[in-house]
Amino acid sequence: MWGIDFIPPTHGKTGKPIIPDINDETTFSDGFVSIPYIYKLGFKPRSEKYKKLIERSYEDSQAEWQVLGLKNDER
Repeated sequence: MWGIDFIPPTHGKTGKPIIPDINDETTFSDGFVSIPYIYKLGFKPRSEKYKKLIERSYEDSQAEWQVLGLKNDER
């Protein structure tokens, strides 16, 4: 979270950010265990330095997964 800005979706007509209301019934599921519904959100590195650091950390973790015999994340 230190290296990423979260970008909310914007309203098509007003251009204002769409922020879910945590008190709204349509934001969370019903039931004994309540979970939030999917919310479209964008991610943007805060700087080129952070982008490179995040990419390098990802590559390092993928290399460690291979050593453990695990499948790489192909997303």
